[in-house]
Amino acid sequence: MNSKRLAKFLIITFLISWIAWCGLATLTSLNIIPFSHPLGTILHIIGGFGPAIATLFVLEEKNTIKSIVKYIFKHRKKSLNYLFLFSVFEILTISLSSREFNAALKMYLIPLIFLQATFIYGGEEELGWRGVMQPLLEKQLNFPISAIITGTVWGIWHIPLWFINGSSQQNMPFTLFLVLAIILSFWLATIYKKTKCIFACSVFHGLTNTLLSMFIIKLNIILIIGVIAMLIYSIYIWYYGEANHNSQFVGGRENGMDLWEQIKNNTELHTMLMRECDICFYKQLQEIQFMENNENYSMQAKAFAHDASGGEFVLLQDESIGFIGSEGEVGRIAESLAELLTFLIHAGNLFDFNCKKIYQRESLLRVFCEGYLAKIREAYRKEHKDWDKIRGALAEELSLPFHPEHLQDVAMQFYKAAIREPSFSCKYMDGMEEYTCDSLLSDTVGMWVKELSGMTKEEMENNHEHL
Repeated sequence: MNSKRLAKFLIITFLISWIAWCGLATLTSLNIIPFSHPLGTILHIIGGFGPAIATLFVLEEKNTIKSIVKYIFKHRKKSLNYLFLFSVFEILTISLSSREFNAALKMYLIPLIFLQATFIYGGEEELGWRGVMQPLLEKQLNFPISAIITGTVWGIWHIPLWFINGSSQQNMPFTLFLVLAIILSFWLATIYKKTKCIFACSVFHGLTNTLLSMFIIKLNIILIIGVIAMLIYSIYIWYYGEANHNSQFVGGRENGMDLWEQIKNNTELHTMLMRECDICFYKQLQEIQFMENNENYSMQAKAFAHDASGGEFVLLQDESIGFIGSEGEVGRIAESLAELLTFLIHAGNLFDFNCKKIYQRESLLRVFCEGYLAKIREAYRKEHKDWDKIRGALAEELSLPFHPEHLQDVAMQFYKAAIREPSFSCKYMDGMEEYTCDSLLSDTVGMWVKELSGMTKEEMENNHEHL
């Protein structure tokens, strides 16, 4: 479960870091060694690597050099411009508000300081804070709340450094540091959300620490405006992304194609989608295979994937998503590729949710979804698998939301797409007679629906409330 992973990560992180740093605080307070002593440097570095070490204990993939490198350096295509944008904004904010270099720092040492800050003194923390904690929290909470919690815990994690004689943290009030940690948490979380690249966060973290060493920080109107502007922009990017997450095909086919390319070019991801969601993507758009009976579809369509039974997922002319079943069912199923994959990750199968009756009332749909989740989780447990963990990892890889507690809303999106006009339908000729293909939505109340809803067809039709 996600809560267990998060708890394990935090326990290991704080144990490693606080044991090392509290030990160093004791040694410096008793004047046994100064902070600059080699042993002090080693203890300081070990403490800083607490989140990175803890991450290795909670990664879902087996720890190999390949999997760790992939975890750190993987990124979305054409997304690193967000790192560049935030970096430029931060450089301008700090330099223009300060306009005074740190005279004690030799300029030729800046590249070395940046590398140290990225790999040893700050950037390495991002494997845990943005790579583990922030994404796990976002599975249950929204982005701003997750960023605030992560930033707060991140700030508290630094507390022992204020007790180490000679540490730079002693020159700053902890309250101010905590506020800055929360603000920086928003920036870093936004960079990770848009790039899905931990190393990008490490670079930005390293840049931040380098700039704090290069300039004499001055609290003035330029600094305040710059920091607030970056914070607002971070929240705007989150809000805009949430409000428009369905635009990956509708109103944004190029982004949908990027998602498709990501799947096609990742064999492991493609295989996982076939196994978990029964969808296999073609290498390119192609003609629909169901054309032998002079089928006349209400919209132009191109096939981009199929299921195990031979049914095809198609991109419609209005850039929504349709489905043509191997048994002749036809209909729209989603408004975008992102919406389709979100539905399949949560629901698994179109035909488990195609009974019209369950959408008659909110209470009935809620009971059905609760029953479905209990049933599917139990089925996975019998095979010693964790449904939430597997599907959550799949959603995270695709940068899609995963909130099983909102399955009712996901299912309703599917239903609204299916009934929206103009509908996607098909007519065909059999001899001289013209027939209409069955709709994907069905009036049939099967045993599956009865079992999960706890109601009979008659009770549903009589508008009987489930107690």
